[in-house]
Amino acid sequence: MRRFMRMFWLTLLVIGGLFVYRNYDYLRVNFWPLVEQKIAQVTSQKDQTADSTNTAPVGTTEDDAVTPVESIVAETKLSNVYYYVFEDNAPASVRNVFEEAVVIYNETGLVELKSGTPADTENKITFGIYTNEEAANQNGLSELGRGGPNIIKYTGWTSYVVNRGSARLNLAGTNAVRLSVAIHELGHVLGLAHSTNRNSVMYPIDQGKTGLQDVDIRALQTIYAN
Repeated sequence: MRRFMRMFWLTLLVIGGLFVYRNYDYLRVNFWPLVEQKIAQVTSQKDQTADSTNTAPVGTTEDDAVTPVESIVAETKLSNVYYYVFEDNAPASVRNVFEEAVVIYNETGLVELKSGTPADTENKITFGIYTNEEAANQNGLSELGRGGPNIIKYTGWTSYVVNRGSARLNLAGTNAVRLSVAIHELGHVLGLAHSTNRNSVMYPIDQGKTGLQDVDIRALQTIYAN
């Protein structure tokens, strides 16, 4: 009986091997992409969970010489090219301040942010809005916006890492639609974390700054300079 079972499983293994060999091209085109998609989805979920729970930036000091970098970005090698899109409900005023922020970051020469829809292997930024009255009035401070990276790692026949982050302004916040806020939230998407340095655009309380400081540019260099 045992000998019969061994022969049965051996025969089954040989048949399976022949099937894969004879149908390799079909399986490569139709089956393996589904497997890759599932693997990528699992990796993406892990990264998104880490992003929502791991808010500890890298290298915080009382007076940061370099703006801190989000930990999930510091661990990753990212392309410096991003494509950005706007959510359909984003008003013209919001689109304008984000477009201005894009110009400011592009002027550094460290990143290249382009309007358009990216390929699957390219970075994407989504700009938009939200309305949260409660968050806009917590502890006497107004929540002006939210932004952050979303690192997705794909593994399979080909492996690559992309950032599919987003930046949104809170329309319930007081004076949320302003350039300084857009620069701050876009900075989060690109990997910059909150800084204790009041000169940085990444200081958590809006200072009205509309230009990147040396400490911010040095942080971008650590992420994107080749």
